[in-house]
Amino acid sequence: MVIGGGIAGLVAADAAAGAGWQVTLVEREPQLMSHASGRNAAIYRPLEAPAVVTALATAAAPLLDELCGGRAAWLRPTGLLLTAAHGGSLDELSRIAAAHGIAAQALDRAALLARAPLLAGGPCAAALWLPGAGVIDNHAVGQALERRITARGGVITRSNAVVRIEPRGARVDAVVVGDERLAADVVVIAGGAWAAALGATVGAPLVLTPMRRHLAMLTVDAPLAPAAPTVWDVELGCYWRPEAGEP
Repeated sequence: MVIGGGIAGLVAADAAAGAGWQVTLVEREPQLMSHASGRNAAIYRPLEAPAVVTALATAAAPLLDELCGGRAAWLRPTGLLLTAAHGGSLDELSRIAAAHGIAAQALDRAALLARAPLLAGGPCAAALWLPGAGVIDNHAVGQALERRITARGGVITRSNAVVRIEPRGARVDAVVVGDERLAADVVVIAGGAWAAALGATVGAPLVLTPMRRHLAMLTVDAPLAPAAPTVWDVELGCYWRPEAGEP
């Protein structure tokens, strides 16, 4: 039994079904990926520090290609500008890119402003240009996972909130969904903001705290091209990009 139909729950259910388990995924909302998995900025950033994150990102891409049927099915290749006010802030990323064979072109301020004129009034002095980065179609990935789970014999239910997990001795025995008790030998809690409360029902409190993030929606004087690159300031830890392909 997998609790939660976000990306973590879908991947867990897909892996379990692929390993031959009889899998049921229970989602509390009417549709999958309703919360954090479907509402994030969906930026595919293949270059990150520490290097282990870069290794994960580069390894994930061919797996998504296989799942979705090609790169174009899950990625809009708008490119990514990793910017900084001080060129030295990009040195570690440049070394990681070279070590992992990632195309990352160093840009001075003039070349940076040619790609992102809106930065002209700010302090950014240098950038790394990653043409292989872009925007992920989160829901295309989720739908591909759903198709593969069901093709492997898995069952996905929606609009079903798990009330609690029930143990028998030292093992999980069932989950209670509404008024229904569903037997389960193994339970994967992938409930996001609800995960800690679900774990507590079976005496396994999870050290997870839901956090809110802030997103600013701006209207600019000169509209961005829908295919404009994402800009990510590595010193400030913030980014911007056109929303949903709109100017």
